[in-house]
Order: sequence, then C-alpha cells, then structure tokens
Amino acid sequence: MRIWIILLGLLLTMSVLAPSHVRAEDIAAYEAEGDANAGGTDPRVAALDEAFSRAAAAALQDLLDAETRKAHKAVLDREVVGRARLWIAKFTVTRDETADGRRQLTVMVRVDRDKMRARLAELNIATPPAGEQPRPGARTVVVLLRIATPDGARATYGVTAEKELAGLGALGAT
Repeated sequence: MRIWIILLGLLLTMSVLAPSHVRAEDIAAYEAEGDANAGGTDPRVAALDEAFSRAAAAALQDLLDAETRKAHKAVLDREVVGRARLWIAKFTVTRDETADGRRQLTVMVRVDRDKMRARLAELNIATPPAGEQPRPGARTVVVLLRIATPDGARATYGVTAEKELAGLGALGAT
C-alpha cells in the first residue's frame, strides 16, 4: 500500500514539473437540429449528420462575413459543411424523438473552429484571426483571466476592454 502512495506522489510531482504545452482552443458550442426518414438504413446517423452540417454552417457564419460566404459558397458547402464531422470536437444528443415517420434529434455540438480556420486557410479563404475585434452583430463572450505571480496579480479583459474598469484598483491590490 505504501508503494502505491509513493508512486502516486511521484507521478503527481512529475506531472507538475513536466513542461506542458498550453494552447487556447477555439471550440464553440452550437445547438442544432437534424431529422431523417425513420425507415432509412440508419436514421440516427443521418439525423446527426444533418445536425453537424447545420452546426458547421453556424460556425462559418461566426467566422466569415456574408460577402465571403457568398463568394465561396460552393467551396464552403463541399469542403466544410459537406465534411462537417471533421470539425466536431464533441456532441451530446439532448432530444431524440420519432414522429410522423421522421427521426428528429436536437444536438449540442462543439465545433473546433481552429481546425476549421486551418482548412479555410488551405482553401485560400481569409478569416480574421482568433482574438480580433468581433464583427458587428456577432455573438461574443467575455472571459476574465487573472494570473497571480510573485510580482502581483495581472488581469486581462480581452481585446474590447475598456481602459478604466470599475474595480480594477481592487483587483490590482490583491
């Protein structure tokens, strides 16, 4: 028993001291619906594929402006939306029903937009890099990042932060 405790302690120490490569991932969640003929060969898979395609199309709306999507519609439909499974990091089926001969799914889909950006770059379709100013009307989220170091605490409020924030002095004092 004692050897297991020593091994566990050694493993924890190695994991803390080992260099790690930390990378922020741009994974966004989309709720999408899909349906398929319940009499088909595999209606659940067909409905999932439709939901994945809708989630990929929603991610493209967030990544590209309307003019770019319109100019490259055929390529985007073939290479991105048509291969939607490639961009899915994770999914969860939240509703699964069969009604009127149709298999209907509602799925929470997590799309890896970094992979999607890489493929768009291969296709020579320009996307704004992650962390750029959001387009007007785009969905945004604010992430507060606070880093404590021996020299003090640092915080960033993102690209669109206001210079004078309420409570900034209190945060710097801790």
